[in-house]
Amino acid sequence: MDINEKVGDILFRARVDRGVQQGTAARAIGISRHTLINIEYGRNAVSFENVVKLAGILDLSFADFDKYFNDEKGFYAAKFNKCDAYDS
Repeated sequence: MDINEKVGDILFRARVDRGVQQGTAARAIGISRHTLINIEYGRNAVSFENVVKLAGILDLSFADFDKYFNDEKGFYAAKFNKCDAYDS
């Protein structure tokens, strides 16, 4: 898993854990839902500015990112199938 996939994964899992829909999160930081989907799948790199904005919306600290990157199974160990959690 590369860095884009890791960052996307933690943002995805935190967003779903907190019940925030993709469209809501995307609008809050000024990007399209499609762009957020690509970020969450690791297909698009996310700017530091947008990581900070999303972290604020999702109540994530940089310590949370550190925990995730130092845990081989991931910070939010797969509670559900990633594809099933995307809102339409």
